[in-house]
Amino acid sequence: MESVPNLCFNIFSGLFLCQPFACTMALRIAVLFLLNQLLHGAFCQQHPASGIEKSIFGWELRGHTYQTMMAELGPDCVIACRRDQRCQSFNFVISVGKCEFNNRTKEARPEDFVQDQSRFYYRRAMKRGILLQSKVVVLCCVVLCCVVLCCVLLCCVVLCCAVLCCVVCCVVLCCAVLCCVVLCCVVLCCVMLCCAALCSVGLCCVVLCCVALCCVVSCRVVLCRVLLPSCAVSCCAVLCCVVDH
Repeated sequence: MESVPNLCFNIFSGLFLCQPFACTMALRIAVLFLLNQLLHGAFCQQHPASGIEKSIFGWELRGHTYQTMMAELGPDCVIACRRDQRCQSFNFVISVGKCEFNNRTKEARPEDFVQDQSRFYYRRAMKRGILLQSKVVVLCCVVLCCVVLCCVLLCCVVLCCAVLCCVVCCVVLCCAVLCCVVLCCVVLCCVMLCCAALCSVGLCCVVLCCVALCCVVSCRVVLCRVLLPSCAVSCCAVLCCVVDH
C-alpha cells in the first residue's frame, strides 16, 4: 500500500507530466521540486539520523558520478546514499527521476559545482567528528586488546617457566634421593661384608682353639694313661732288679 506522500506525488506527476496541455516544462519542474522538497522534509523529520542536508535546486556536481539509479522521489536516493559508504552526495534529475551518486562534495570540488535547472544537489553529512571519535575508540579497544593479549601470553610464559623449574627441581630431588638410596645400599653391603669377615675370623679362632684344646686333652690322656704307667712299670722292674742283686 502506497503512502500518502507517494500517492500525492504520483497524482501530481501524472497531471503535469502525462498531460501535454497542462503547463510548460519549467512549471512542471517547479511543481515537482516543491513536492520533492515537502516529501524530503517529511522524511528528514521521520529519520533525523539520516545525515542528509537540504537540497540545492538548480545545481549539480559534475564529473564525480560513480553510479546511477532510477527513483521516483529524492528520499529514495537519500536511503540508497545512506546505505553506500562511497556516496558523499548525489544529483537528482527531476525530469526523469534519476539519482546520480557522487563520491565527492561541492566543498571538496567547488570548481565542478555548476548550475543545471533540471537537477537538485544533495550532500550527505559525513559527521567526521563522530567518525573520528569512533575510529579512536576502536583503535583504543584494539590497543587494549593487544595489551591484554600480551599480558596473557607473558603470564602463560611465566607459568610455563615456573612449571619447568618445578619439574627440574623434582628431577634433581629424585636423583638426590636415588643417590642416597644407592649410598645406603653400599654402606649396608660393606657392613654386611665386615660382619661376615668378623664372623669368619671368629669362627676360625674358635675352631683353632677347639683343636688346640683337643690336642692338649689327648696329650694329657696319653701321658696319664700310657706314659705314666709304663714309666712306673719300668721303674718297678729296675728297682726289683736292683734288689735282687
